[in-house]
Amino acid sequence: MDDPLVSAVIPVFNGERFLAEAIESTFAQDHRPLEVIVVDDGSTDGTPDVAQGFPEVRYLRQPNQLAATARNTGLEAARGEYVSFLDADDLMVEGRLRMQVDYLLTHPEASAVLGREKLLIEDGVEPPNWVREIRSQRERVLREEVARRTGTKLPTDIECYPPMSLTARREAFDQVGGFDPAFRLSEDADWLFRAWEEGLEIGFLDEIVIRRRIHGANASYDAAGCRAAMFQLFKARIDRQRARAAAGRSRSPRS
Repeated sequence: MDDPLVSAVIPVFNGERFLAEAIESTFAQDHRPLEVIVVDDGSTDGTPDVAQGFPEVRYLRQPNQLAATARNTGLEAARGEYVSFLDADDLMVEGRLRMQVDYLLTHPEASAVLGREKLLIEDGVEPPNWVREIRSQRERVLREEVARRTGTKLPTDIECYPPMSLTARREAFDQVGGFDPAFRLSEDADWLFRAWEEGLEIGFLDEIVIRRRIHGANASYDAAGCRAAMFQLFKARIDRQRARAAAGRSRSPRS
C-alpha cells in the first residue's frame, strides 16, 4: 500500500528568524508524499521572503487573525489524509512524521497521536517559573482526562506531550471541527479536549517528535495571557459539559 499524503501546516507571524529552520526540518522528514503549507498571519517582517524561498512550500497569506485562524486556513487548504502541525519557531525531529503516521496506520482506532517534546533553550534565556505553573494546570487536566477515558495512567511528566505535537487523521477535524478562533492561546489544547468529548481516541508516543525552542519572545511568556487562556480553556470545557447535560435532560421522557 502506498504511503498516505501528509500535510504539514506551519502557522507563522513575524517569524523570519526561525522559519527557515522549521521548514527545513519538515522537508527533512523521511515520509513521502508530503506537502508543506506555510500560513503567514499578516507578517510585517521578512517572513514572506523566507517562506517563498522554498519552491516546494504552499505559501498562504492572510490578514493578522492569530494562530487558531491561521491553523484553520492551513487545514482547509490541506490535501493530505493526515495533517500535522509545527510552530514556526520549533523543529520536527528526524522521523517524526514516519513515527506518527505508522502509529495511526497500525492503530486504526486512534484518530490522532501526540509525541514528546524536547526544549531548546537559547543561550542567555531563562524560562520563567510561571511557565511550569501554567503548564502544570493544563497537563494535570489532560492526564486526568486520559486516565478517565482509557484507564491508562500516564507518567507525571505528561507535559512532555504538548498538544502542538499533534498529527491527526483528516476525518478527525471533520468530526470535531477546526481550532476555535476565540482562543488567542491554547487553541490546540481546546481542540484536544473537544476531540475527547467527541469520543475520539488519542494515542501517545514515548518518542520525542518536536524540539520546542525557548527564545524569550515566545507567546507563552505572556503570563497574564496564558492565565487567561487557561481560564478560558476550562470554562469552555465546563460550558460544554453543562450544555450536554441540559440537552440530555431535555430529551428525557417526562414522567
